Amino acid sequence: MVASTIAFVSCNKENPTNETQMALPPQQKSIKPTDEIIIAEWSDEGISYLFNKNQVLSGIQSQFKDSLNMNCIMEDIRITIKNADKEDVPVISISYFDLDNEVAVTMFGILTQHSDESSSVMLALGCGEISAKCTGVNCKEICDGDVGKTTAGELVVFGCKGCEHAQDPKQKHSCGYDVTQGIVSRLVFDSFKSSLL
Repeated sequence: MVASTIAFVSCNKENPTNETQMALPPQQKSIKPTDEIIIAEWSDEGISYLFNKNQVLSGIQSQFKDSLNMNCIMEDIRITIKNADKEDVPVISISYFDLDNEVAVTMFGILTQHSDESSSVMLALGCGEISAKCTGVNCKEICDGDVGKTTAGELVVFGCKGCEHAQDPKQKHSCGYDVTQGIVSRLVFDSFKSSLL
């Protein structure tokens, strides 16, 4: 049932004229064929996920192991609404524990909003949208991403906050910000796409 409500195209920029698109229900007709997939619906009742969270987490974990030789335990996927310059911004966060480096990592991306006359908004994940990550070292709480606008007006995750308390008070604790590699964003996108088929 979810597959029939999802529009997606390949995350391949080599041949943009040969993109395929599934039939769109009426509330999604405004979506243009780009490298993105609809993953959630935002309405007055909250945010409804259009994907199987456990399946996506399992897919990302397998992709990271197979493609990046990274050993990790995927933990959670959340979509929250953050405020940036008086604008509501849907932000996706994907958290995991990196077993190789023994750190907690949360990746972030800003979802694209598509709406029409209906009261709900469809939220889309772009192929390269997972663009930032916060790495927590010895943190009692999860590091969260700061959202803001660049001087050009583009919404971005530009830093990290949190980690006020150490898991082990005798050790240093911090939240580190970094840009996510393009291949990581692609692997995440592919994991979402395969869960929607």
